[in-house]
Order: sequence, then structure tokens, then C-alpha cells
Amino acid sequence: TNLANAVWACAKADFAAKELIDFAIIYLSEAKEVFALRYYIVVAVARVVSVHPVSGRCARFVQRVYEESIQSLQSATDPFPEMQTNAEHMALLRLCLIYLPSFRRYLSRPVSDVPSSLEKYRSREVTQSRMQQEVEGSLKNLGVQDLWSETLVEGGMSLD
Repeated sequence: TNLANAVWACAKADFAAKELIDFAIIYLSEAKEVFALRYYIVVAVARVVSVHPVSGRCARFVQRVYEESIQSLQSATDPFPEMQTNAEHMALLRLCLIYLPSFRRYLSRPVSDVPSSLEKYRSREVTQSRMQQEVEGSLKNLGVQDLWSETLVEGGMSLD
């Protein structure tokens, strides 16, 4: 758990932590024990937000975490709590695997869609802060009409 938290903290702070992220991926991939799904997801998300070059091992780890998360959520009796927590992370992993050549080139099989049975658990709300609304209003007053301060993209991930 401490390893996953350290990896996440480094990724969020934009620290050059390539070795730490790579170590976490190797450790989780080769560990004899099984950790909670959330730790795999944290490390996978930290990897995709990292600016370092992608290796085949990293890309395959991210895909495996994404696919196993989907399977786990499908078999859960009540996937709502996990899906609510991980919906945007799952969307981010899927989008990186599909659209970033640095990940896609290492994959030997297609990336699964989020099953329709899980779509109903995803939040489709887009929230806007007061600052976003003010900036959007100011830009529209300047003549910029085709503008959304926040929107949903494929997979339900919201972008500012």
C-alpha cells in the first residue's frame, strides 16, 4: 500500500519517478500475494499520467489492470461503490490504451469496452466551479461561442 501511495504522490507532483513506477509495476506483476484492486489501479493511473517513455511491460500492465478491473466489476454483486470510485480512472486507462501510440503499439489484443451492464453505475454529471463559469462567461462575452468549460469525452471522462 505504501508503494502504491508513493507512486501516486510522485506522479501527481510531476516528480521524475520512472524507476519507482517501474519498480511498482514489476513488484505488482510478480508478487506472490494478491493486492486489493485499487492498488493496481493507482499504479496504472500513475503510469499513464507520467511523462516517461512507455515500455512494453508498462503498457501490458496497464491493459491487464484495466481488463481485470472490468472483469472484477462485472462479477461484483454490487459494483456501484467501486465503479463510482474508479469510473474516471477506468476511462483514463482505456483512452490511453486506445489513443496513445506509445501504449497501443505494445498491445497484442484489442482493448475491451466498458460493458453496458456497468455503464448505468457511472456518473454522467459534469460539475463546473464558479471560476470555470466566470471564465466561460467572459470568453463568450468576447465572442467565443463554441466553448464548454467542462465536457464528457468517450468513456465518460470529464475534461476541463
